[in-house]
Amino acid sequence: MGTYQGLDDWVGHVGLAILQVEGLEGDGFEVDFTGASLAPLERLLPSYFVATNDISDPEQQELADGVAGYLGEVLMRLAGGAWGWDDGEPFVHADDAVGLATVYPLRILARAVADMSGHEFSDVYTEWSKVIGQHRLSNPDWRPEKKRTPGVDPVEMSSADAAYIATWVAERRSTFEQWTRTYGPDGTWDFGPESLDTLESLLLQQTPLPKDLRDPAHREFVQGAAWYLGEVVRRIGGGDWVFRTMDPKSPSIYAGDPCVQQLDPDGRRVKPVVILRDFVRNRVPGTLREEYARWLPEPEGS
Repeated sequence: MGTYQGLDDWVGHVGLAILQVEGLEGDGFEVDFTGASLAPLERLLPSYFVATNDISDPEQQELADGVAGYLGEVLMRLAGGAWGWDDGEPFVHADDAVGLATVYPLRILARAVADMSGHEFSDVYTEWSKVIGQHRLSNPDWRPEKKRTPGVDPVEMSSADAAYIATWVAERRSTFEQWTRTYGPDGTWDFGPESLDTLESLLLQQTPLPKDLRDPAHREFVQGAAWYLGEVVRRIGGGDWVFRTMDPKSPSIYAGDPCVQQLDPDGRRVKPVVILRDFVRNRVPGTLREEYARWLPEPEGS
C-alpha cells in the first residue's frame, strides 16, 4: 500500500488509484462497480501480482490500491457505508442498519494473490449479498446509504458542464440521420439490441485500433457511436446524460466524456466511449449487447 496520512488522504486518493484499474484489460473485465465485475478482475491478478510481496512493490502499489479501492467501492454500492481507517490501513464498513462485519480490501487482495483461487472477491460479495437480501426482506423500504467518495461517485454538474452536455446531446440528435447515412446506410438503427451488432461491425471498419477512437479525424463517427450506445441503454434502463470536466486535482474515471447516469442514488453509470474502446481492443463479439443486458430492468420479485 502507498503511504497515506490517514483516512482523508486515502479517500482523496483512491479515485486516482482506481484509474489504474480502468486500464486493465482482458477476460471480460469492465469498470462498472457491479458484483459481476469482481471475478473477471480477480482473474487478471496473476498478470500483475505473482506473490503477496508484489502488492507492496513501489511499482505496483498504485495498482494494488486501485484494486482494493475498487473492491471496497463495489461492496459499498451493495450495502452502503463508508471508508474507515485503522492502524494505517483502510477498511470498509457497511450501512450501520445492516450489521455486516468490517472488511479490509487490501487483506482480501493479499489473500487472493496468495491463494489464486479466483473467487476471493466474489465470495465476499456473495456473503454480503446474502445479508443484504435478508435485510431487505424485513426492511423493504431500506436503501443503501453510501458516503460519497471524491473522484469515484458522481457529483452535481456545474452550470458549464450542464450546458455542455445539453448542447452535445442536441447536436447528436440533430445529426443522427446524417450519421446513419454516412456510416451505416444499410443498418437498422432502431435502438434495439440487434443494432448493436451492426455498430460493432462499423467500429471495426472505421476505428480498427483503440487509438483511432481519439483521432480527431474520426471524431464525428466516434461521437455518434458513443451517443447511440448511450441512448440504447438509456431507453431501456432510464437515466440522463451527464458530463464532468476533468479536474487534475480531483480525477474521476467518469470525467472527460459524456456518460449516462440512472437517476436513483445507487443506479448504474456508464461512459459509452469506454465500452467502445474495450470492444475495439478485445474484439469480442457481443460486447455491446452485454452492456445492453446489464441495463435491462430487473424482473419484478427478483
